Amino acid sequence: MAVRVGINGMGRIGRNFWRVALSRPQLDVVAVNDVAPGESVAYLMKYDSVRGRLPQSIDVRSGTITVDGAPIAAYQQAEAGAVPWGEHGVDVVLEATGRYYDRASAARHLAAGARRVLVSTATVDADMTVLMGINEERLDPARHTVVSPACCTSSAVTPILAVLRQLGTLVEGTLTTVHAYDATKSNLTDSPHWNPRMGRAAATNLVPARLKAGTLSAIATAVPELDGRLDGLHVRVPAIIGCVADLVIRMETPPPAQVINQALAAAAAGHFKGVLGYTEEPIVSSDIIGAAESSVVDGQFTTVVGDCVKIIAWYDNEWGFAHRLADVAGMLG
Repeated sequence: MAVRVGINGMGRIGRNFWRVALSRPQLDVVAVNDVAPGESVAYLMKYDSVRGRLPQSIDVRSGTITVDGAPIAAYQQAEAGAVPWGEHGVDVVLEATGRYYDRASAARHLAAGARRVLVSTATVDADMTVLMGINEERLDPARHTVVSPACCTSSAVTPILAVLRQLGTLVEGTLTTVHAYDATKSNLTDSPHWNPRMGRAAATNLVPARLKAGTLSAIATAVPELDGRLDGLHVRVPAIIGCVADLVIRMETPPPAQVINQALAAAAAGHFKGVLGYTEEPIVSSDIIGAAESSVVDGQFTTVVGDCVKIIAWYDNEWGFAHRLADVAGMLG
């Protein structure tokens, strides 16, 4: 039986997740909610400037969005807990508004009848942070009712760190991500913002900001020896999609770059297949669009200098993360 899924928030992540779910028979989206009317949601599902036109037919009438003949209830509620998920037998709600990321607020969906909640960002107080290929075997849907799969950035680097720690002792590190701008954390024109840098026009600037505490906390879940010993920033750039992570880790005795690449390539073909990728092709950011992996290591740039290891990895910050959300939703259901 398919997992019955509700989506709260039909922004970039909500719509990308829905597109992924359409390709997974084990996931059945039965209800969606957004402050925008159903007509707007259906239009943006059908036409996407990054993903292209939706292959399936889609239309909306009388509060119902129909995709290839399958009806999906469409709500227009502003607050978490206002949608009667229980009436639709929802097993898992994807909380994708970016507003209800702490456990207490995300749990409002449980009170509205959902059996589980999957928060689409890193949060420090979820019942469990699930990182595919690292700790998913510890997920217990009976106990873990509000779950996070971290975020696109932590999902991108944790498999790499998991491979590195098998090659030696990790001491400390820094992480810089070159990140495509988006509507939730970037402005298209200079505007007031609680973070003055993030208020500057994203399409004409490189905009740096510190990594969020939730991102670092999620990484520490997978690599506890780096808890408090890893920090960094992300730089928003004028690209609509496609990111690159620049990870520098100090090791007690790092192996040669060739050995590191061999281990990463083996992990990408083995234990982390589908989650981690590896390439030595001379790719650029547009080449990563549509990659379902959480990240793809660029072996050409693996460098060892003294006790420091630098690894570069590309990731489609929406599509790869949407696939991890779908993985965890299937397990929760």
